Amino acid sequence: MPRFVATIRARNHQHVPFGRAGLLACALVLLLLAVSSSAHAHAQLVETEPANEQTIAAPPSVITLRFNEPVSIAFGGIKVFGPDGRRVESGRVKVDSNRIHVRPGRDGSGTYAVAWRATSADSHPVRGAFTYNVRAASKGSVAIDRAREASRRQLPLEFAFGVARMGLLLSVVLLAGGMIFVG
Repeated sequence: MPRFVATIRARNHQHVPFGRAGLLACALVLLLLAVSSSAHAHAQLVETEPANEQTIAAPPSVITLRFNEPVSIAFGGIKVFGPDGRRVESGRVKVDSNRIHVRPGRDGSGTYAVAWRATSADSHPVRGAFTYNVRAASKGSVAIDRAREASRRQLPLEFAFGVARMGLLLSVVLLAGGMIFVG
């Protein structure tokens, strides 16, 4: 059975064998690029409990954020601000695949704001904030202002994630190139 070997022309006009391993590597890279189009979408917040701007009769026992893909909070978390602007979350933040849970403190009536920061499966940081009311909305917006401040971009952290993503991409390209020219 004849062996399939394609050739490519190098700079010195010599033909370099491009065997099955090289073709397989190219196919794998193309497949990864095709499949990774969904990774460019980043994680999106799908639902919160309590819902954004919802008025509830009693303080919730747990706040839950649900995303469209798995997330982590290694470089993020959740901050819950009470009507007076103080942080009121109690206990540790828990991550369960695409859900993040935190227990808020048992404060009184008013507007609560939740600022969150998570890392999506494609390593992009995502962030946001939402509010809910216990019994009635507050007259002031101290909690909302604190949540906005807490959810702002952190450029050094986002730069570090960008450098890490570029390093990963560069290593994949170098690995694929090495497989093509060695294989």
